[in-house]
Amino acid sequence: MEVSAATDGHDSIPPDGNEGIGSVIDTATAVLDGQGSVLSWSAGARRLLGYAAGDVTGSPAAALLASGLPASARQCLAEQRDWNGRISLRHMDGGQLDLELLAHPSRGSDGSIRWILVALTECQPLAGAHRMPPGALFMDWAFTQSSFALAIHGSDLLCLRVNDRMCQMFGLTENQLRGRCLTDVLPGPQYDAIEHYMRQVLDTGVPVHRETYRRVPGETRERAWSVSVSPLKDQVGRTQAVWIGVLDVTEQYGARQRLTLLNEASTLVGTTLDVTRTAQELADMVVPRLADLAIVDLLDAVLSGDEPSPGPLTSTVALRRVAHQSIFEGVPEAVVEPGERRHLSGILPVSPLPGHRQSGVDRRGRPDVRLVDRPQPGPGGHDP
Repeated sequence: MEVSAATDGHDSIPPDGNEGIGSVIDTATAVLDGQGSVLSWSAGARRLLGYAAGDVTGSPAAALLASGLPASARQCLAEQRDWNGRISLRHMDGGQLDLELLAHPSRGSDGSIRWILVALTECQPLAGAHRMPPGALFMDWAFTQSSFALAIHGSDLLCLRVNDRMCQMFGLTENQLRGRCLTDVLPGPQYDAIEHYMRQVLDTGVPVHRETYRRVPGETRERAWSVSVSPLKDQVGRTQAVWIGVLDVTEQYGARQRLTLLNEASTLVGTTLDVTRTAQELADMVVPRLADLAIVDLLDAVLSGDEPSPGPLTSTVALRRVAHQSIFEGVPEAVVEPGERRHLSGILPVSPLPGHRQSGVDRRGRPDVRLVDRPQPGPGGHDP
């Protein structure tokens, strides 16, 4: 049997806020097979109960119980679903330890059931260890209160810690995430990719940065995200865990997109003095970046070189189609082809738009009107 023992360390977090005491939060993990035998035993579990990995691996985990399993735990085991609650365990020195335990069912590479057990406990540093750094409390606050979504995953990819912003982003609680692999909680190719990057960082010790645009479970719309996966190394430079930081960069993403659009428009629109060519370049620029369908109709008088009369258009006017573009090949929505003319008559006040002060008035207080089209529509036409 292959036996693995994690090399997790203490989290420097003073649980009572008293930096002088030097107590810390320790993470203990173990993995059981479907029959309840111990497959993996972490260094944190050794610190918690005193048993080395070789003392317990291959043995029934029930031998560590100081009292029977709660009825709710037995039911969750039978139904192979998550359980968390208080449990009593035997310490190697003969004492009894009551603690909060999280049990999560998972599948091994051969498809067999595995149980991942996680416990977070307050403890004193090991003999000879240094006192907790004076800034540890503020480091904890920085983690929990950060506007970045933050998570720490161990070398087995199990979530060790997660802050409130990450929980909010995923629409889950810390208990639902801690002690589990990300893909066990959130299946999908995007989360498979994050786990791939975590393994890569664990193997190489080199951080990875990616940007993505998608909707996450805790959000109502798609947003742009900057994702960093960085190694957490011990004193000798070995990567022991990975740190994930996610930041909402939607505003910056939108600004870059607008700047890119303006830059493209400056080079693609207006390459000649020909009005018709410029109109088509404009339609080509808009679709599909901003719209599914773009239509450019100009007053016939403009195309003949005349200036339109000032004031509202109260009589029938002639508009000529000079350009259109669609996401569908051949612009099937159009019932008027480029070069064809149509006559429009009448005016219609436009319904108020966001930012307009009243119906039929634009932001500068000028009348906002729309021409009413009177042509006979073609079969199945959708042309506005």
